[in-house]
Amino acid sequence: MDAGLEMDAKVAEAMGHVLSGRKNMAGVPSEPAFSTSIADAWEVVGWMREHLDAYSAITVHTGRTNPGAVVTFQARGQDAVIAEADTAPLAICRAFLAHVDAVAPSAAPDAMRPPR
Repeated sequence: MDAGLEMDAKVAEAMGHVLSGRKNMAGVPSEPAFSTSIADAWEVVGWMREHLDAYSAITVHTGRTNPGAVVTFQARGQDAVIAEADTAPLAICRAFLAHVDAVAPSAAPDAMRPPR
């Protein structure tokens, strides 16, 4: 899935956020832009750490050949998920949604908690 409103909505829903549908004066949605803003994407990393005790590794390649980002999330007791993208925010969102799909495709955030 590409970066944008659809990706942001899926991430927000998986994190348990209720979207308001509000827009700013320019008509741009005022919801978090998880897939395009590194500040908003970092909230996803924090959510994984807080709610799932997840380890994360984020590698950003800035060279001329193969620029982009690789993100790995591994929650306690779960297999690691890895995602790649042209940008770090998009790779973070892809890894997060891959984890959600692997653990509990239609579960609420509490159901995604690994057993302790």
